[in-house]
Amino acid sequence: MLLSHFLVSLTATLASAAVLKHRDDKPAISDALKAISRETEALGQAVSSWKGGLLGGVPIVAKSSSLFYSLKRGSNIAQESKPLTEEETLAVASDTQDLVQKVTKTLDTLVQNKPKFESLWLTSIVRQAMEVEKAAADELIENVIAKVPKNLQDVAKQIKDEDDEDDEDDESDESDESDKDGEDDDKDDDEECFVCVVRDRVGSH
Repeated sequence: MLLSHFLVSLTATLASAAVLKHRDDKPAISDALKAISRETEALGQAVSSWKGGLLGGVPIVAKSSSLFYSLKRGSNIAQESKPLTEEETLAVASDTQDLVQKVTKTLDTLVQNKPKFESLWLTSIVRQAMEVEKAAADELIENVIAKVPKNLQDVAKQIKDEDDEDDEDDESDESDESDKDGEDDDKDDDEECFVCVVRDRVGSH
């Protein structure tokens, strides 16, 4: 995962966060999530277009590094942001749902291209990269959840825990594509549930 461990310059991250600190909090977090979505999609496209050569894998490394940077930057932005209102949380939840869909698609692309990585003995390197990005993604999620209204934090944490369990199931049985598809559907349902909960809370006020 999705996120693979999103590695990059802390100096640039702090500089970007300093600029965004004076902007409205909702756009800051939402913009960060949108940037991560774009980088995730770009990584998937780089893997999909890769022909299998060693030099041809350079763009994949570059996209993975950009994704890691976006994750760390987004985490810093979330940490520096003020608490979100329910309306702002709804916008963030919608952006998160879009991100989950792109992450799922990118993961599928990585799995489909696994034979190419294996032929170059790169499987372990790719797995390590994904673990690093996953750690960065978890940090981002924790920082975003911390800004969600108290009455919605339990829902957000529960969805995160369920997604973590799904990720563990994926790792234990990557070869079962039908099960994987079912788990992906569950993830989408969870995200839609969170969006609905926030929307209902906002509408009741």
